[in-house]
Amino acid sequence: MDNKKRGIILGGIAVVALVGVIFMAVLMIRDQSAQKNPNLALRKGVTATCDSTEQEALSADMAIDGDDTTLSSRWSSENNWEDASHYIELEFPEEISVSFVILKWERRNAVSYALEGSVDGKDWMILRTFDTAPEVKNQEIVLDETVTVRYLRLTVDEVSKREEDYSNLYQNVSLYEFEVYADKPAAYQVQAPVIETKADGSRHLTEPEAPAGYTVSFIGADLEQVIGADGTVYDTIQDKEVTVGYRVQDMAGKEAAREISFTLEVPACESYLPAGKDVLKEQEISTAEQERNACPQVIPALAEWSGGSGFFTLQEQSGIVVDAGADSQDLWDVAELFTEQLENMTGADPIRLEVREGTLEDVRPGDIYLGYTTEAEGLGEEGYLCNISDTCVIQAESSTGIRWGTVTLLQLLCSEQNEQPFSITQGLIRDYPRYEVRGFGIDVARKAVSMDTLYAILETMSWYKMNDLSIHLNDNAILSTSGLTDSAEHAMTADSAFRLESEIENEEGVRLTSEEYAYTKEEFDRLIATAKTYGITVVPEIDTPAHSLSITKLYPEYALTTGNESVDQIDLGNENARTLVESIWQEALAEDDGAFRNAEIVNIGMDEYYGDGEQYRQFLNRINELVQGTGKTVRLWGSLSNMGGSTMPSTENLQMNIWSTVWADPREMYEQGYSLINMQNNHLYIIPGGGYDYLDGRELYEHWEPNKFYDYNRMEVIPSYSQQMLGASYMIWNDMSGNLDLGISEYDLYERFVRPVAVLSGKLWGMSGQESYDAYCKAVQQSEQTRTRLRSLEGNGIYIYPESVGVEAPYDITLTVKLPEDTAEPDAKSGLWKPQILAESDSAYGEWAFYLVEPETGKVGFTREGRTYTFDYTMPREEWVSLSVCGRAGYTELYVNGEPVDTVGSDEPFEEHATFVFPLQRIAEETGSFAGEAEWESTQWLRRMDTE
Repeated sequence: MDNKKRGIILGGIAVVALVGVIFMAVLMIRDQSAQKNPNLALRKGVTATCDSTEQEALSADMAIDGDDTTLSSRWSSENNWEDASHYIELEFPEEISVSFVILKWERRNAVSYALEGSVDGKDWMILRTFDTAPEVKNQEIVLDETVTVRYLRLTVDEVSKREEDYSNLYQNVSLYEFEVYADKPAAYQVQAPVIETKADGSRHLTEPEAPAGYTVSFIGADLEQVIGADGTVYDTIQDKEVTVGYRVQDMAGKEAAREISFTLEVPACESYLPAGKDVLKEQEISTAEQERNACPQVIPALAEWSGGSGFFTLQEQSGIVVDAGADSQDLWDVAELFTEQLENMTGADPIRLEVREGTLEDVRPGDIYLGYTTEAEGLGEEGYLCNISDTCVIQAESSTGIRWGTVTLLQLLCSEQNEQPFSITQGLIRDYPRYEVRGFGIDVARKAVSMDTLYAILETMSWYKMNDLSIHLNDNAILSTSGLTDSAEHAMTADSAFRLESEIENEEGVRLTSEEYAYTKEEFDRLIATAKTYGITVVPEIDTPAHSLSITKLYPEYALTTGNESVDQIDLGNENARTLVESIWQEALAEDDGAFRNAEIVNIGMDEYYGDGEQYRQFLNRINELVQGTGKTVRLWGSLSNMGGSTMPSTENLQMNIWSTVWADPREMYEQGYSLINMQNNHLYIIPGGGYDYLDGRELYEHWEPNKFYDYNRMEVIPSYSQQMLGASYMIWNDMSGNLDLGISEYDLYERFVRPVAVLSGKLWGMSGQESYDAYCKAVQQSEQTRTRLRSLEGNGIYIYPESVGVEAPYDITLTVKLPEDTAEPDAKSGLWKPQILAESDSAYGEWAFYLVEPETGKVGFTREGRTYTFDYTMPREEWVSLSVCGRAGYTELYVNGEPVDTVGSDEPFEEHATFVFPLQRIAEETGSFAGEAEWESTQWLRRMDTE
């Protein structure tokens, strides 16, 4: 062996030895740290007893054996529905000092419980009580003061009976470990910060003093508009409760870093006046002699309010003054949108406000001013000030903040609860959101969705200050349930669609773009631009490497061939396949004509891939770098916890949808540094006609929080004070497609979208008060009565379509009709009847018509969105007949001469749906396909205000 080789080998041995020494040193440090503050429950002589066990092996001593992961090594009480009170008690051989306890729950179903201590086992003192379930499985209990005890007892008085965590089946109380410590971890020794007021009146959060050997760094506040990232405490007009978070780091590396939080009461700033105060009208917001106006009720609730006295009223000469110093078209666009919506909502005598340029000095009584303020107000990207006196002054740091201010003003001016028309109470508003992402997403691939419906969704989202619309543009029928997986070739025939204009085509000239319906590049870019004026970010998604049958159909050689069900997945081991995906993205992102050229955030998919994990991770990095290279923020579906491999994707400018805690553990992803969006499937997924047909509004209102991830077996709470916790979004997935197609219509989609939007808006922007869910629903109904006037002057529940185009369920329409004799027979050659179309409207795709004679069957029926339904009734000829069409969500009924004849459709999951928007654009002879006579008897649009 030569000297060079010998040197390399010896050097390698030395490195290995050094690594081993370092590893052992780390273990020794950790061991020494544990020895300094050991788990006292593991001491020799400690005994554990309990009231009962589920089985003999799950005894109390299993909770003090040091094993906190093995399912068979835990204490579990009996499953007793008659009496769910249980206890586990630890007895120590001598008295001990306790300041810190960890309960490692196997199931977090205890909802009323207490930690108790005793010196003699007879007289017990309550150390801590709890009236809600533990937020995390490893619950850390910090005692206010160190106590001396010989006995510790966990007493559970009540357990949950909720179905969501299977507590309705299991009433056991179960603990992996009951850990006891003399000393608190250093993080819990940090004293709460305080708010200091400086000589100039400004306020600032003091930095807590770190324990010796530790550093303390500020993470953030859950209301950054009250306490900023630099610790600035902004001037507020209302007392606010704010949670702030800190990271406590051991400088010697003996302990892992810990996050701690404090909840602070931030008092209102008594001297607060908004920017521009010196030129506002001389009117006090409130005085001691005058009664303050109560906070107006809007959804979502206002963050801060200080009541004044009197009213602001729109007058004949009222106008909108746009800040003359603001060189921003965005501000003018917001002003024009506000005037347009106000005009639509003010009925037969519409109010059209003149928009003019000016300054605060130019504002007259009855005027509305829109202008920018400075960062010193702490409003951030979406907050705004609204000073309502005899004028209305809205100021913000951005046009988005101004938009939200005008939405609030629109809600207030047009509320049916107003004492006087277009008159609102005076006061000062300082408003802002709790979470950055307040979203909704829709799968337009497996069910075509017209651009008109997307605009209707935008309008409704904006009314509730929801700001993030995800559009899932490509997908396919679920292959595992398609009945087509007997061969790969057969599976390739499953329904799929790519709903975006693309020039990409295969050698046979077949294009990627769906032939049924797709968005052009220009109209999609226009949607993105329009949405910004509404305050909304459109997040388009091209999903690869899974859900990609529309791509692999064109290029079968790029499909994953590990099984017949995998042909909708791209083979990431094929360089040509990876290059193809890059070309799809390059086309969509092209600066000159790309559909996504003006998008700020795009979603690159990445969910449910069953190929090689390392190839997946490298592909993720490749697409991420391509997209971020164009200046976009990237979003993806979290899957990294379920994908093998060593490559660690960068977390910079990368947002992750947490949709399944199996595919992506939220705590793990948080600790790795990803920015998270809660899209957990069991709470936030809607599958119209399927298992998740509607969201559970009551569950969302009473139990769900945007930063809480929970299912039947786990719960993780991500700190709301962290900038990594972005918010939440709910999603419609059109899984009931292909062979599972139930005839879901765009109206069905919209109805399911609109029902929970107010509850989620309240949670994400910020709730006020603790009213019951039923009381909240009443407030939502009032808001909906106002909102629907954006499209319907009568406020009768028209959601998507103007009344001139169609009337939506629920409705009852009665008319008398007569058909001539020459319409009674089908064509001798084709066997088809000549269609008799009573009513029709234009549609983005598919026909939209009501037939007195449907051409295939000759019966009364209707068609919409590519699907035809017929009633079991054939019209007589040369005879007047009274027909009543009763449209409901899910089904449509036909009455003849007042008697029920037939019903098509159902509103039940997994049943055929036949919702029909009755067309009104062309009636009778206007259709060009009607040879009879028709007289309208009555049309009744029924009021619908569902919120459940």
